[in-house]
Amino acid sequence: MKKILSIISLAALTIGLLGSCKKEDPKVSVTGVTLDQTTLTITVGDADVQLTATVAPDNATDKTVSWSSDKTEFATVDNQGNVHAVAPGTANITVTTTDEGKTATCVVTVITPDYVKIGGLKWKKMNIGATTVAGSIETCAGYYFAWGGTEAYVYSNSDSQWKSVKDGSVLSGGFSKANAPHYSTLDSKYTKYTTGETGDGKTVLEATDDAATAFLGSGWRMPTSQECKALADACGGIDSYDNTTYASTSCGESTTFAKGIYWCGNYDGVAGGLFCDGTNKLFFPVTGMGWNSNLQSTSTTAICWSSSLNTSKTDSGSAYRLIVVIENLYIENSYSREVGSPIRAVADIK
Repeated sequence: MKKILSIISLAALTIGLLGSCKKEDPKVSVTGVTLDQTTLTITVGDADVQLTATVAPDNATDKTVSWSSDKTEFATVDNQGNVHAVAPGTANITVTTTDEGKTATCVVTVITPDYVKIGGLKWKKMNIGATTVAGSIETCAGYYFAWGGTEAYVYSNSDSQWKSVKDGSVLSGGFSKANAPHYSTLDSKYTKYTTGETGDGKTVLEATDDAATAFLGSGWRMPTSQECKALADACGGIDSYDNTTYASTSCGESTTFAKGIYWCGNYDGVAGGLFCDGTNKLFFPVTGMGWNSNLQSTSTTAICWSSSLNTSKTDSGSAYRLIVVIENLYIENSYSREVGSPIRAVADIK
């Protein structure tokens, strides 16, 4: 009997021991890795861009990865996949799985920014439609717009006509009230962006009427008059405007300027106003303005529209502009909304 009980006890112990032994899950090896982007363009000075790696299969035992750049002089990457622009050039950013050494690569192109961070905003280096910062009015003035309009025009010297950038059609009558956006010739008044008891109370252009947004997309816009003032303040304020320092001196993008606002008689081939905060500089070439069928003040005046309506005018017929001329700097100068002026886009710094 005792022998039987011993056998039963041994069997029970064996079963218990077998039951307590937990089998380890078999290893699931990595079969591959992919990136959410295989090509990427980033700009020097902008925020880092994060790449996301997806390891397959989803239930792989070890999904850890490492990151590397083959050209750290152009772009670097941290252990979270954040890519940082260092200098213009091209780098291959590679993610490698710890298990099995599977890889995926993103080709990163780093470009020089076409904007300057100054006055608390990103300011485009060139007017909308311009192909050069300076050089000649033909290449650096860009397109001309009536305030509140997104239709772009250029001046044809051969026949003294304003023509549409879109289709080449002539703007009959030029920049006039009859062609002004949101103007009713029947009622002889503006119907949008108006003040007073019967006005709509809109004093800053909406995105649908902002030429910078229309041409450059969401994020870019025309500056308000206060943002134009902030630009001047960052460079020493309006009182720092100097209309003699570089009045006849040849200078340009390679010239070092102290903090201030200057009139440059020859900035890489064209006259204009220069804003410098001590580190960055922003040049506005002479452009003149479109008045009826004429292009006026092309040798003395650099002009850009702001997005702000002049609310002091009872007819809501004028808006503010940033103007630099040989004699003066005007931040809150307003002019008739129908006049054609260039536009310099801005964006918030994120």
